[in-house]
Amino acid sequence: EAAKAELRDTPLNFTLTFPDSSINKKILENLSSQIETNLPGVTVTQEVLPTQIFYPTLDEFKTVAARSSWSASVEDPTSYFNLFKSDSDLNSGRYTNAAYDALLGKMDQPEMTKDKVKRWNVFFEAEKTILEDNVIIPLYQKGNKVLVQNGAENISYDNGEEVTHYRLIAKKA
Repeated sequence: EAAKAELRDTPLNFTLTFPDSSINKKILENLSSQIETNLPGVTVTQEVLPTQIFYPTLDEFKTVAARSSWSASVEDPTSYFNLFKSDSDLNSGRYTNAAYDALLGKMDQPEMTKDKVKRWNVFFEAEKTILEDNVIIPLYQKGNKVLVQNGAENISYDNGEEVTHYRLIAKKA
């Protein structure tokens, strides 16, 4: 509703660029349809580029709007939040916000490893900042189902990714 109010009767045309894959084509078609259906006067031009062309295009800042995703290499939220630091090589949107950078700078303080509540509050503020600044528009988060036999222990469900360290799972004694 806020977008409709801001647009009023002003037509808007923009290109939404995605890397080429069958799932990306489905997401692009669905997203374009939702935008055009819910925002009369907005026209989305769909652009699908081969992966080897898409990422250089993204890095060279040659697209208005694009879909991208990230999978963390370590089980920690900083893997995602560091993407938006001003000095990150992976900050393809070239987002800059000194307050956001300062929030993430707090993660280097030793007490953050000891106080999980304080740490999560910093993550909450960082997430709030990037969402309010419209840096990203989260579309979905992948999930995974795991069937676990009764009696198993040492299973971690808190990593947020589809990562399960099976070597740590043991049968209860």
